[in-house]
Amino acid sequence: MTPDWTTNLVEARDLTISFGATAVVDTVSLDLPKGRITALVGESGSGKSLIAHSIAGILTPAATLQAARFGFSGVDLSDASGSGWRDLRGRQIAIIFQNPRAALSPVRRIGQQIGDVIARHRGLKGAELSRAVVEALASVGIVDPEARQHAYTGELSGGMCQRVMIALALACNPRLLIADEPTTGLDNTTQAAILDLVVEQIRARHMACLLITHDLALAREYADEIRVMHAGQIVEEAESSRLFSAPRHPYTRALLGASASQAGSIEALEPIPGSLPDLRGDLPACRFADRCARAEPRCRIAKPLTTGPSGARVACWNPVS
Repeated sequence: MTPDWTTNLVEARDLTISFGATAVVDTVSLDLPKGRITALVGESGSGKSLIAHSIAGILTPAATLQAARFGFSGVDLSDASGSGWRDLRGRQIAIIFQNPRAALSPVRRIGQQIGDVIARHRGLKGAELSRAVVEALASVGIVDPEARQHAYTGELSGGMCQRVMIALALACNPRLLIADEPTTGLDNTTQAAILDLVVEQIRARHMACLLITHDLALAREYADEIRVMHAGQIVEEAESSRLFSAPRHPYTRALLGASASQAGSIEALEPIPGSLPDLRGDLPACRFADRCARAEPRCRIAKPLTTGPSGARVACWNPVS
C-alpha cells in the first residue's frame, strides 16, 4: 500500500528494535497524523521511548532497527545518512526529553544553546539571531526573556528549565514534536501549565505530536488518539474518548484499573497481576498472555489484529466486549 503522506507525517510498518537476538519492540505499526496528538502509553519498560528515539534518529548503536516501512514525509528513516539526520533532527523533528536539566548543558547560557540550534537550521547571525532567541523564550511564557537568555540552568526552576527545553525544541518550527514524558518531576500545577503550553503550540503550528507518557490522566486530557503498549507490542489503538469509555484489550482494562486517576479511590485500585515478561525468554505471540485471565491457547501461537468502530484496533483473540 502506498503511504499517505498527505495525512500522516510518520508511517511505521512492522517496526522491530532488537538488542542482539532480543526484540524489545516487536513489529509495531504506527501512524502520526498531521495536526494531531498521538499518545503512546504503557508501563515503564514497554518500549515507548525506544520508538520515540528511533523516529528522532537517536537510537543507541547497540540497537538494530528493521521495518517493512519507516518513513517521515517520504524520507526513509531506516536508511537516512548522518547528514540527512542532521537536517531532519532539530529542523523538522524535535524532541522534548524527560529530564531537561540532563538534556541542557549546565555550563552554557540557555540563550547560547537555543542560538546554536537556530544558527544551524535557520542560518541566522548577529542581531537577527539574538532576536530569534528572545522570541523563542517569549513564545513559551518566559518573563523578561532578554535577561533570562543569559541564565544558566542551575539558576532556573524545574518548570522554567522545561520551558527552555520546549523553546529549544520549537525554535525552528518543526513539523513533528516528540514529547517524551515532558512533565516528569514537576508538580501538578506546573504539569498542567507545561502541557497547556505544548498543546497550544502544536495547534497553532499544525504539527504532529507523539506524546510518550505513563500518566493516563495526561493522555486522556491532551491526546487525540491513544496507542497502548505492553512489552514492546501495541495492543490497542483508538480515539482517546473511545478508548477510555470502552477499552477492549484486557491489558488496557487492567492499566485503567491500576490508575488512581481512573479508579476514583485508593480502595478501587486493582494491581495488574505479574510483571513484564523477560524479553530474553521464549515469549508467547501475545506478550500479555501469561498475565491475562482471558488468555486462550491460541494467544501463545498467533497475534491477531481486529478492527473495530471508527478504525479502533485491538490485538486480542478474546477482547472485552
